[in-house]
Amino acid sequence: MNLLDDLVQKDWYFQGFNGTPTLLYGPAFSMIRNMPDTLGFGYSACIQYFKNDVCYYLYAWDDLYKIRDELLSRFAKDNTYLEYLVTHNE
Repeated sequence: MNLLDDLVQKDWYFQGFNGTPTLLYGPAFSMIRNMPDTLGFGYSACIQYFKNDVCYYLYAWDDLYKIRDELLSRFAKDNTYLEYLVTHNE
């Protein structure tokens, strides 16, 4: 199976908001590249597109569930984990 087939098979969560490509490239890049490097977990894919000054992000539901579970697990082990995230990423 190739990457495109994998993306088509995913169940996606859509989020839309006013935005322009110039200002929103960084967050999408960070979700895929920096988040896993920094935290050890993150998104496997994100689709971003623009139409009529609206930005649409598509997040894979399986990624959202995995990230939620990882955050809850880490917080259960260390209730200062959220404080660590804030101070570590300033």
